[in-house]
Amino acid sequence: IQNSEDKCPDNAGPKETQGCPDADNDGIFDNLDACPNAKGLIRFNGCPDTDGDNIPDSEDDCPQKAGPEEFGGCPDSDGDGLIDSEDACPEVAGPKLFKGCPDTDGDGIPDKEDACKDAKGSLANGGCPDADGDGFVDNIDECPTEKGTLKGCPDTDSDGIKDSEDTCPTFKGTLANKGCPDTDGDNVLDYLDKCPDLAGSFKWSGCVLNSNFEPLDSLTSESNLLLKDLVDRYISKDIDNAKLMQLKTLNASLIRPLKLKVSGKLGSEIRMNYGLSLTEIGIEIIQTDQDVSESKIKFEQ
Repeated sequence: IQNSEDKCPDNAGPKETQGCPDADNDGIFDNLDACPNAKGLIRFNGCPDTDGDNIPDSEDDCPQKAGPEEFGGCPDSDGDGLIDSEDACPEVAGPKLFKGCPDTDGDGIPDKEDACKDAKGSLANGGCPDADGDGFVDNIDECPTEKGTLKGCPDTDSDGIKDSEDTCPTFKGTLANKGCPDTDGDNVLDYLDKCPDLAGSFKWSGCVLNSNFEPLDSLTSESNLLLKDLVDRYISKDIDNAKLMQLKTLNASLIRPLKLKVSGKLGSEIRMNYGLSLTEIGIEIIQTDQDVSESKIKFEQ
């Protein structure tokens, strides 16, 4: 190429570039190419934009990944204001406080560390709520709105049975008895047992009768039925004034007044509860063998 036709007479170059060198073959003469050794674009004076984000590689902090100019050409995939390389959760938007990770429930614990990310809770509970403050987080608390010690439910008497399933929530009992106690073990629950400290039978409301009623030969059948009814009622502690008046009338009609012989715990209770009323109608109470484990009650003349 003659010098008159050579745009770069001092530097060898092909005819296609009018005699000027273009080392990177990007169509821009080396003397006009800001990046003569890297193929680039005319708009960037021959410098490359590898990731195509309109920021030349020489000015792009992330030349291999497209990103906006405001982030120096680096990507922010989730649009949370943190570039991906500095974002601990680059695919999910989150605040800078948590390095770009979300806190869905706003409890100050990032979702990736929050066992209950959709329900606000405390750090001590792994991010889970404990509405009633009993130490059982709501998702495992069987009574989440009521403080308790048994799987989060109240157990007032500490018998291992939830109050809601405990017929006697303030008295310790067994599961077999639905939470109610049976102190004397006679299968009559204490709240139905009129002798709760002395094993007895259900027939006698948990009390003991050691002998059947013995009718008095001197009395009529009607009078003996009255006495038997009274024995039953004394056993179950169900004496009323009407029955006492009947007994008073009967006793007054007899030549020899009646005596009530009692023993054991039941006898002591009868003396304490009914002694005065029986004395007032002329019936003597005789207490025998106070230490026996079984109770006896019997009318005599």
